Amino acid sequence: MPCEDGASKRLAHIQQLVRHGDFEAAERVGNGGPGEIPLAVAKEALVDRATIFSGAQGSVFSAEWAGTRHGAVAVKKATIRESVDLVRFRREVALLLSIQHQNIVPLLGARMLPPEYLAIFELFDASAGQAIHHGGWKPSVAEVLTMGAEVALALAHLHEGPRPIVHRDVKPGNILLSTGRTVLGDFGLAEHQDAIEKEFSGG
Repeated sequence: MPCEDGASKRLAHIQQLVRHGDFEAAERVGNGGPGEIPLAVAKEALVDRATIFSGAQGSVFSAEWAGTRHGAVAVKKATIRESVDLVRFRREVALLLSIQHQNIVPLLGARMLPPEYLAIFELFDASAGQAIHHGGWKPSVAEVLTMGAEVALALAHLHEGPRPIVHRDVKPGNILLSTGRTVLGDFGLAEHQDAIEKEFSGG
């Protein structure tokens, strides 16, 4: 089930340091230690960028993550026009830091310092939407059932625990495919269920 960990606490600490203008300390906290998800990845470490998608809330590009075992990765660059955009991106990263599941896109790292906010993910072959609408993929009944079952497992995992998470944007473009694997991605609209209920109740 989703669970809070030390990475989420580091993210909150980074935010506090950035608000106080202590960027060097924020870098140190973000880099963390061995085994921790880095949250202050230098943008210079992401080389040979190639755009995958560009939209109103940000863009996604592929890149080589130099000096790591990950190699090619997918990088989401948030478009920050106003404070609400930054709040949304921080929430997305915080939620992903609390989730570990084989059918949910894993967060490998991030840069949570201005001016460029980035989230780094495993690179998949394509989304279901791309494969169907641009790649000419015509999935068999068995493939559709497998894909649906794996997405259902991801959603069931999100809905477990004391603070269930609602994805709110399940669509072919956010279902990512690789050989023998389906994962749910793009948590830009995701939120804890209790926060959504509080919003709609006016609390």
